[in-house]
Amino acid sequence: MYLTRKTPLRSKTPLKRGGRLRGASPKRAKQYREYDKVKGAYLALHPQCERCKNKKSTDIHHKAGRVGQWLCKYEYFAALCRECHDWVHANGRDARKLGWIIDIVHALPNPDQEP
Repeated sequence: MYLTRKTPLRSKTPLKRGGRLRGASPKRAKQYREYDKVKGAYLALHPQCERCKNKKSTDIHHKAGRVGQWLCKYEYFAALCRECHDWVHANGRDARKLGWIIDIVHALPNPDQEP
């Protein structure tokens, strides 16, 4: 399917939908490799869901988001089952009140800055 966009040169320029995303930068690719190691270790240390305490944890929830170095900061991880992870993202207001989501702009220092 094609989308149309009006430009000064042409009134209808077709744009393809569903193209490939660009690859990660070398810096981000390195962070992803580190994250895979940290994620596996965290899930091994926390086999049960931290929210419902009933099911096996399968997902890592990033309470502070995945921006910059927060991708690998295990202090802000939560091991959750798929259902609880979906609940956290579907119920943002309640999740913030319960501490499952932290607004990083106001609450946390920037991990990319040197002390």
